[in-house]
Amino acid sequence: MNEIFKEKLIEEQIEEYKKRGYTIKNRNKRMIIPYEFYEELNENKIEEQEIINLAQNIMIFHGTDDEIASINDSKKLESDKIKVIELFGAAHSFKGEYLECMIKEMLNIIQTF
Repeated sequence: MNEIFKEKLIEEQIEEYKKRGYTIKNRNKRMIIPYEFYEELNENKIEEQEIINLAQNIMIFHGTDDEIASINDSKKLESDKIKVIELFGAAHSFKGEYLECMIKEMLNIIQTF
């Protein structure tokens, strides 16, 4: 996650981000990311294996065209308790047809229980 922050979300130097106390990422809307969030993320690093060990039937929906987080990172978590569902063509913030696809997939999975 730290790499995603540095490569995709923070447009200025870390020192400037810390001094100002926040950064703004402009995509479809202004997204304000407090420096405290970045610090907390670094202080509470969770390893992939910890997530897998703690998981209890988790579904991760991940867009194949996600410009922020690599789908390969989600696939690393896949196990008998964690299912990764790819939304082909969806970006990081998916909506519309991709949101509908996610809901349909969730309903199909739930109906199999």
